[in-house]
Amino acid sequence: MQVTLSNTDYTVDAQSAKNMVNVGSYAIKLTKSGIDKVKAANPKMSFTDIANTSGTYTINKADAVITVDDAAFNYDAQSHSIPVGNVHVTGVVSGEALDYTLTANSRTDIGTQIVTISLGEGTVNNNYSITATDTAELTINPTLLLPSTGGIGLLPFVFLGMIFIFSGFFYFIHRKKKAGEQR
Repeated sequence: MQVTLSNTDYTVDAQSAKNMVNVGSYAIKLTKSGIDKVKAANPKMSFTDIANTSGTYTINKADAVITVDDAAFNYDAQSHSIPVGNVHVTGVVSGEALDYTLTANSRTDIGTQIVTISLGEGTVNNNYSITATDTAELTINPTLLLPSTGGIGLLPFVFLGMIFIFSGFFYFIHRKKKAGEQR
């Protein structure tokens, strides 16, 4: 039979361990009110060794994984880094945050560099077996440069280009025709 105990029905080896949320082992002992609740819930049982009312409550490390995705930007003379949205943390209890940083996570010049995950020493990290071996590439790509149009837009230059193409085509046809007449 299951017995529901309140925090006055047992004692824990350390007063600060009442919450028992961090990794570790905690000695727990029933109080008189706790023993009375166990007896009341089991009236047909004989409790001959009621002096042994202690046990150990153990919290083991949970598994957590941190991964990071690549990021690429076009060159604009500004410093760029892998966005927070590219980092994925799984296995962590809701409301807790692991302590980590991304190393070498800033680039301005064209090229690629490897970004790694570095774990901090925060208290929350001590409650997890953290896998953070993933790396990502931070890339700055060259920008496509278009010729300056002096503010008049690109359309006049496209139009002129088409005129030159058609002119060349008609010149080629006309020249081919003349070459055929001379034979």
